[in-house]
Amino acid sequence: MIKRNGKYYLMFSEGKAIDETYRIGYATGDSPFGPFREGKNSPILQTIPNTPTIGPGHHTVFREKDQDYILYHRIYPQNKDYVLRQLCVDSLKFDNEGNILPVMPRGIASFTR
Repeated sequence: MIKRNGKYYLMFSEGKAIDETYRIGYATGDSPFGPFREGKNSPILQTIPNTPTIGPGHHTVFREKDQDYILYHRIYPQNKDYVLRQLCVDSLKFDNEGNILPVMPRGIASFTR
């Protein structure tokens, strides 16, 4: 859960963690105890056909130099009996009304503390 501009964001992964149905959504509330309402653009990150973004989930959010980021994994395509994962980081952005915008999986430039 994160708090930005007086609003609480409850973020979650849903779907089946081993296939393309896995995705990241969010809900908002005025209190950390709810009630929560589904976010306007939820899910914000999901499988994008014909790209490497398959089944993104198991995420966390962090802030660095006034920018929010989402750290998550996605399925690494392979022909095996098990699922391999790739670790990804992308920018997390909000619109003027405080809705989380859909995540565009582009990666980020390196940064150091």
